[in-house]
Parts: sequence; structure tokens; C-alpha cells
Amino acid sequence: MVVFWGLLSSIERITSLELEAVRARDFPTMETLYEAKKVDLARLVALAGRLGVTRQNPEFQQRWVALERACAKLAEAAGLEVQALRGEWQGADFENQRLRSLKRAYVSDTSDSEFHAEG
Repeated sequence: MVVFWGLLSSIERITSLELEAVRARDFPTMETLYEAKKVDLARLVALAGRLGVTRQNPEFQQRWVALERACAKLAEAAGLEVQALRGEWQGADFENQRLRSLKRAYVSDTSDSEFHAEG
């Protein structure tokens, strides 16, 4: 039973760290944490089945509900970061298009010009 509660604690801690990583846009850490949590969750489910732990257990129920809330908060934060990144990407794409237009204007002007640098 100690291992079960330890796994649950690990999942709770990882979820908290995931939220920090999302807010920091630390994508490598997010991926590492996600993979670690996936492994721990699989182990927790298997162990719960062997031990007969269900949501009828008051401590497990309370902690599981809190974990679900934390995961919902994590999903919301991730969604907000995705929206922000999309906006940044679209802004960068627009600026890139403007720079390309500017480059084309100057490249075509200088290539048609009678003046050439000597050297």
C-alpha cells in the first residue's frame, strides 16, 4: 500500500511541475514530465487493481478529485499557451512577409539600377 500512495504522490508532484513547465514554455521538460506521469499512472492503475483500491476509499477519492482539478488547470494553462504561441507565430509570419516584400523591393531596385559597386 505504501507504493500505491507513493505513486499517487509522484503523480501529484509531476502534475504540479507540468504546470510550471507549461507556464515557462519549457517544452523538453513538459515532454519528460508527461512521459514520467504516463508510466506512473499505468503503474498506479495496475497496483490499484491488485490491491482493490477504488474511489470508495475516502483518502484516494479526495486526492483523486484534487488531481483531476489540477489536471484541468494544467489543460487550461496549456490551451492558453497554445493560443499565445499561435498569436506570436502569426505575428512573426506577418513580419516575415513584410521583410520579404521589402527585400524584393530593394533587390529588384538595385538589380535594375545603372549604379554598381566597384571593387
